[in-house]
Amino acid sequence: DQGEIEVTMLPYDYKAMYFGQLLEGTVTSFISHGAMLDVGRDRPAFLHVRKIQQEWLRSAEDVLSMGQVVKVHVDGQDHSEIKVTMLPVD
Repeated sequence: DQGEIEVTMLPYDYKAMYFGQLLEGTVTSFISHGAMLDVGRDRPAFLHVRKIQQEWLRSAEDVLSMGQVVKVHVDGQDHSEIKVTMLPVD
């Protein structure tokens, strides 16, 4: 019929994600302005180079390595990625 639209809901898994939630993530790749992490969710986590340490950092690869496990907290999320900040290393 004209004037009717069909709406399909896409799966979107928040799994009780919340701002400040602590997670562990494994570095899976580097991009020009940070690193992508696997945090065991339905989408990757993005760790911006400015969210790795307080001091200026040219590249995430300067302090992180592929497969490294890091502790992060959730800053936010959208349909494609979780945004995180790295916690200081003990």
